[in-house]
Amino acid sequence: MATLQSPGVAVTVIDESFYTPAEPGTTPLIVVATAQDKQNAAGTGTATATTKTNAGKAFKVTSQKDLVDLFGVPFFEKTASSNPVHGGERNEYGLLAAYSLLGVSNAAFIVRADVDLSQLVAEGSAPGANPDDGQWWLDANATAWGIQEWNGAAASVVGGQKFTLKLPTVLTDDDASRIDSNNGYAPKTGVGAIGDYAVVFQTVDGSGTFVAAKETARIYYKSAGNGGVAGGGTAVAAGEWVLVGSKSWAASHATVVGGAVNSTPTAGTFTINGESITVSSSDTASTLATKINAAVGGSGITGVTGRAVGSKLYLYCNGQCDTVGDSSLSDAIVIGGTSGVITSVGLTAGTYHGPKLVQTPHTQVPAFKRGDSDDEGDATMTYGRPTGSVWVKTTEPNAGARWIAKRWNSATETWVSYDAYLYGSTNAALYYLDRAGGGAKLDSATLFVQTNANEDTKYDASPETATFRVWKRAANVNAYTTITSAVITTGSLTAGTNTFTIAESLKGQESLDTAKTITLSAATSNALLGDADDAEKIATAINAAGFTNIVAEVTADNELAISHKLG
Repeated sequence: MATLQSPGVAVTVIDESFYTPAEPGTTPLIVVATAQDKQNAAGTGTATATTKTNAGKAFKVTSQKDLVDLFGVPFFEKTASSNPVHGGERNEYGLLAAYSLLGVSNAAFIVRADVDLSQLVAEGSAPGANPDDGQWWLDANATAWGIQEWNGAAASVVGGQKFTLKLPTVLTDDDASRIDSNNGYAPKTGVGAIGDYAVVFQTVDGSGTFVAAKETARIYYKSAGNGGVAGGGTAVAAGEWVLVGSKSWAASHATVVGGAVNSTPTAGTFTINGESITVSSSDTASTLATKINAAVGGSGITGVTGRAVGSKLYLYCNGQCDTVGDSSLSDAIVIGGTSGVITSVGLTAGTYHGPKLVQTPHTQVPAFKRGDSDDEGDATMTYGRPTGSVWVKTTEPNAGARWIAKRWNSATETWVSYDAYLYGSTNAALYYLDRAGGGAKLDSATLFVQTNANEDTKYDASPETATFRVWKRAANVNAYTTITSAVITTGSLTAGTNTFTIAESLKGQESLDTAKTITLSAATSNALLGDADDAEKIATAINAAGFTNIVAEVTADNELAISHKLG
């Protein structure tokens, strides 16, 4: 307080105000939604903070320039006439708010949510999100099918005795309107032109339900037909799509192409596959075809169809014509009899081999040429295989097949390519893909394509066909492949004597090992009793059979589990 030295007034001011200490400085956090993979402000590349991998990460931004470099320029939707779309769901309001803040501040944390506003753009087709991680896709556009068509003309003719690569039309799930579900899922007749090939490969219907009839990929040929008359063979109409390798396909290509029938043929007889055909001097190609188709009491010659093409006689075989080449019916037509009669109807005596499908690697060229020894064990083929025979070359060199499958990787959001090699069986695939390990070194991303996927016998009622199934490895490296039964309880199995066989694959062996018979009977003191103990009896019998790789055990739930140690 002041002390006065002379009379006066002393004034004292006391400040009793109360102040709260200032808070530490803070930096705001703004969460924004933008399109993914936007351009930066300079247009020189992707705005770093808008990539999938950087979603959810906080970026400290110190200026408006930094913001647009990291997140791109704020986007606001406009109509076709450049009018703003107020409240548009693609408008980047959060990014604009951050931009405005940085106009009066020097720092902010910005986090981009893991959404992509560009997916809200209207499309003409139904939108689809990314596949699940590990989803497989067969890339039909990148796949080479290896279809080689044979020209059976003489080597002196341009293109004769050579193969020509054929590029098919590929029909997939997106082409349902062009596929005939009432005709085995073959292409509809309006697809393609005569002589074309098509691959049909569907896996699911529109609802995503598995359909067994669509499980295999199939190669079809659009036939010129054989007159649509069966005779003793198979009728094929012009423009019909036929499965390559089938009876209808074989009957689509003439096995014998005759010369012009004489205006006055020599009267007499000749034979087709041992069946006699009587010729009169008034016969024409048309009347002769009718006689051939009505031979053998009206039923026709087994597997053979006759057809008149102008003044010439064509003979077709559906693959079930004669015993040449195997112990059952094969694809040969044998013409014999009186030489003068045969010549007068434009034919030449001899054995003619029908169309054939072969599915082998580029190192195993089919025996189709004139003078080749047939690969079914026949003697030298004088006339070779007819035009239209097909070689599906199962390896890539020289325009062979190469199937490309792709697997979705969610981390990189890309499809990763895998080769799916072609083999005739699962055993062959194990042998060639892992000869040293017998399958143990194959991982669960290994694929292969099985040719002749229906495993037809190649003869008679089940000819080899151009059908393909894609297989995926179930077990991983050095893991067992195991099959497990249902729980075995009383009544699960029939009491008494039971036998079955198991064949196993072996390391370094292409074919399955000889099957072993498992016997459960009173004589071996292990007959089944129809109770829960049957599981243990079966497992014990399998383990005692002397397998190299197969083992059996009973699970805690009393299921029978059979495993292959090499996977």
